[in-house]
Amino acid sequence: MKPRVLSSIIAPLQAACLFVGLVLLLAAPTRAATPGSVVILPTTGVVDQVMAGYLSDGIARAHRDGAEAVVVQLDTPGGSLDSTREIVKTLLEAPLPVAVWVAPSGSRAASAGTFITLAAHVAAMAPGTNIGAATPVGGQGEDIEGALGDKVMNDAIASITAIAETRERPVEWAVSTVEKAASYTVDQALEEGAIDLKVTSIEELLSRMDGLTVEVNGQPVTLQTAGAPTEELPMNPLQQFLHLLTDPNIAFILFTIGFYGIIFELQSPNFVTGILGAIALILAFIGFGSLPLNIGGLLLIGLAIVMFVLELTVTSHGLLAIA
Repeated sequence: MKPRVLSSIIAPLQAACLFVGLVLLLAAPTRAATPGSVVILPTTGVVDQVMAGYLSDGIARAHRDGAEAVVVQLDTPGGSLDSTREIVKTLLEAPLPVAVWVAPSGSRAASAGTFITLAAHVAAMAPGTNIGAATPVGGQGEDIEGALGDKVMNDAIASITAIAETRERPVEWAVSTVEKAASYTVDQALEEGAIDLKVTSIEELLSRMDGLTVEVNGQPVTLQTAGAPTEELPMNPLQQFLHLLTDPNIAFILFTIGFYGIIFELQSPNFVTGILGAIALILAFIGFGSLPLNIGGLLLIGLAIVMFVLELTVTSHGLLAIA
């Protein structure tokens, strides 16, 4: 085999190995939790597929490591209804006690966050936080009109009613957050019995949770959290990157880059702008929520294969392999 041909094959293989290694590094889990500890899952931003997967994995891992309980520290403006349902299901079926704490002060459990907070075994909020405004809206924040709007509204009401009944929280109050888009301060929610605790710190939360008996998969469990060690389990770098894509500003910038990348490629073919544009568009559509993560991943893998093949036939000085 000629040296030039051999080098053209090795270059993309090296890039592929580097890419796989980087992904594995970014997705690598952190250390195991200490048995008897309380695992804290910081959860901020838009409710999406990444958040749902992060909470599911975090709770499963905490249980596997023998943790006493999990605290989801929540601050969200809301998000995807489908992802919300996944998170609610995770909380209702959790194999160990899970508390949702809306914190720090100034945070909110708006829209989808209301469903998530009410689904926890223990619902707590910090001073200066609020909850509610859970009326379903369209992807751009617009009202959903007609029969579809009625269907989505009735489904959301039934869902939050079931959550409230399961966790023995006030049904009428819960329904008002959906039907009337009502929003409440921490004191109002506490007075109505919608949440269990108002606490200022994680230490106070664990102290006041101690001795509470909750039902976990049909069995009573008495919490022993006073003085328990805490271990924070944040999103790994790959999850943080994917979660960042759901920011509308980031998604729009990626869409713009992708759009003009394709335009420039059509005007002056050079592969580079077209490939970068395609990558940016795929990431943008993942951020918009119109492209599921698994499909987006497959498209990126397919695009990578095409680039590796092109690297064998097109002189790009490694740019295609790197892309």
